[in-house]
Amino acid sequence: GVYDRLRKHDLAVAACDQFPQYEAHLPQEAVLRAIDEVRTGKIDQGLARFVTHYPAISGAVVYADTMLMALRKMEAVDKTQRVYDLLASPILADNVDALSLLADQAWTSGDYKRSLELCERAESSEPDNGFLLARKARALYGVGKQAESFELFEKVL
Repeated sequence: GVYDRLRKHDLAVAACDQFPQYEAHLPQEAVLRAIDEVRTGKIDQGLARFVTHYPAISGAVVYADTMLMALRKMEAVDKTQRVYDLLASPILADNVDALSLLADQAWTSGDYKRSLELCERAESSEPDNGFLLARKARALYGVGKQAESFELFEKVL
């Protein structure tokens, strides 16, 4: 609402602290508060708040990416799966950013075939997305298609 238009998220987070009953009406600020909680060591509390409120703003993949980075920084990588589960929801099935993050997760876990499939799904929507094509090239390399991978890397560069 007003806080979002004014880019005063810190005020909304403070309002959520002071008036917790408003948190349900300010999901974006609740998500920002959740990320802040994780950054300050309240990992389980922040993650629970994030999982509760993120579905209301699930098109904003940047918040999921920010939460993933916060969890990694706090060495809570084992908790990232809950965020990836939200990204895999049917609502985000065609969201290029969500597919790209899921492809990265698949690649990191060694599932190069799945990573490639996710990249190709996202590529159908944004065939000129250089960041996505670089992820696809990396996945191609992982599945043993080195020549195709190098060719795609050259195209991206």
